[in-house]
Amino acid sequence: MAVVCSSLMSYPLGMVLRYFMNDSEVVRAVPIVTGLFQVFISLLLLLLLVVVVVVVVVVIVVVVVVVVVVVVVVVVVVVVVVVVEVVVVIVVVVKVNQSRYRP
Repeated sequence: MAVVCSSLMSYPLGMVLRYFMNDSEVVRAVPIVTGLFQVFISLLLLLLLVVVVVVVVVVIVVVVVVVVVVVVVVVVVVVVVVVVEVVVVIVVVVKVNQSRYRP
């Protein structure tokens, strides 16, 4: 059994094919083109979904990195402030003690 596109049947070649292929099946071209178009659109939608997922993952990674950097900067600033305060307290205590024991 042969499969022949229905658009061929309107041309002289199609008439010849009809004559020699009595048991052939005629298949319309529209469903084939529509099916190919649907596959193409599905692949485009899948590609769009992959792009959206990649963009979302990149945004999440950037946000996490920014949050980690901000936390590290805050911790460093707090540690520096605490160390400076401790040094100031030690210097004040030493000066006070030195002034008490001077004759």
